[in-house]
Amino acid sequence: PESARSTENLFGRKHALQNDSYDLFDSRAGRVVETSIVLGGNMVFSRELFEAVPFDPLVTRGEDIDYLINSKILGFNWMLDKELKIYHYPPPCNPSHKLQEDIIRFVYEKRKIEVASELEGTEKIRMEELKPYPGEFFTDRLEDDALSALRARENLTGAEAFYLSPEQTLQKARDRADKAPDYFSFVDRWRNTVEKLGTDQVLKEYLQKRFL
Repeated sequence: PESARSTENLFGRKHALQNDSYDLFDSRAGRVVETSIVLGGNMVFSRELFEAVPFDPLVTRGEDIDYLINSKILGFNWMLDKELKIYHYPPPCNPSHKLQEDIIRFVYEKRKIEVASELEGTEKIRMEELKPYPGEFFTDRLEDDALSALRARENLTGAEAFYLSPEQTLQKARDRADKAPDYFSFVDRWRNTVEKLGTDQVLKEYLQKRFL
């Protein structure tokens, strides 16, 4: 939308920031370039990556970008192959709900990056590595812009479109962010589970029959 180029609000600019990222990486020399943006339906996972990095169970929207962040925290970088293509046909969604979910995940991810910077054995991510998208959402203005976007959306659609008020949504995002350290405990459990899946022959045969 044209307004994405004129508004100062991060959430109003989201589509422009995404397009700027595509343009930036496409302009770099070579077929394969390092990226900060991925598309969930068109990602190639190595076995090493799969065994080391789990998806975050607390991220229910934007899980592809979140997985890239998790990967970088745990020592893996994603590359964009310009010759891989995908057609994306997103299902219809409620714009108000979509905005709420975006706010919750960005506040949570910002905190997860901060937590990771204080842990041993993790990579310290510079926000510049993730810009334009999603890195612009991890600045100090995130919560102010979130509240402003929620209130503007509420004025446009009416309070009945929201299952939570703008203030309640932001508080839910903060509450979710408080759980960010739990992801790193989950990483340990994931790796132990995957290792057992690889060494327990009975379990391996059962899963192969069950899912293949």
